[in-house]
Amino acid sequence: MTTNIAASIRARLLNRARTEGTEFQLFLDRYACERFLYRLGESEVRDRCILKGASLLALWMDEPYRSTRDIDLLTLGDNDEETVRYVMGTICNVSCPEDGMALDVGTLKISAIRDGQRYGGQRATIIAFLGNAKCNVQVDFGFGDVVIPGPEEAQLPVLIGGLPAPFLLTYPQASSIAEKFEAMVQLGASNSRMKDFYDLWALSETFGFDGPELQEAVARCFDRRGTPWGAELPEALTPAFYSNPQRQNYWTTYGLQGGLLRLPPSAFEDIGSRIQSFLGPVRDSILAGEPFDLHWPAGGPWAADYPLGVPGEE
Repeated sequence: MTTNIAASIRARLLNRARTEGTEFQLFLDRYACERFLYRLGESEVRDRCILKGASLLALWMDEPYRSTRDIDLLTLGDNDEETVRYVMGTICNVSCPEDGMALDVGTLKISAIRDGQRYGGQRATIIAFLGNAKCNVQVDFGFGDVVIPGPEEAQLPVLIGGLPAPFLLTYPQASSIAEKFEAMVQLGASNSRMKDFYDLWALSETFGFDGPELQEAVARCFDRRGTPWGAELPEALTPAFYSNPQRQNYWTTYGLQGGLLRLPPSAFEDIGSRIQSFLGPVRDSILAGEPFDLHWPAGGPWAADYPLGVPGEE
């Protein structure tokens, strides 16, 4: 029976991939990640793991604007292999016969990530099977971050209608933005992580934000990670950073190869202008030790009073 279910789901995923002109293996891996997250939500370690990163884009946007094969989790516990092995084993042991997916714990591999930096984590990879089709699941575990204003419970969309949906703890948008901004400042001129610039553009284009909440999330993220606020403007907030021809090449290449479903401006300088107007005032208010009682409507700019949310929403 499980074999028949797996074959049926595989056929439906293949049809979707063909219809959308997307690589079939990408659909398989996304499906495996989705079913892993369902098992997380049903497991006894549910309250120890908070979903973050690109997996949330399917939740926040009408459609996921950057396809992903990876999962990012903030995890309670020690930053070591033993913690990750226990969490992964617990999740993989949750049964869900109706999705046809089998997570092979015997293929689990764990390694340290971001070695040599102040903020590390653990990476787990595991192979899952949908019948005879092999799927890859990669989970990055982070430890010790603060989540402002706190984790949210959310139900994620599913690729195959009728299957039980993942229901678990997730990052709020403010904390996601804070961590991406901190990474930009920390990396400085060496930053080539185009996906973070893309995410900040897309989120600031689509959603409204509360100034005090975003200010607190950014300030506490920088403090927790030990990233100082220098008097000089961070590289990621300077026009020169975005006018660099090499970075424009990175941006162009990312747009061609990143599997984007929502097209951003082609000029990296336009992305820079948005990030500067979105995060520059937040940074300035933190440096000055002043309240930031403004609101960002979808698409900007910051204003004294403006409704939050997606354009057109009441």
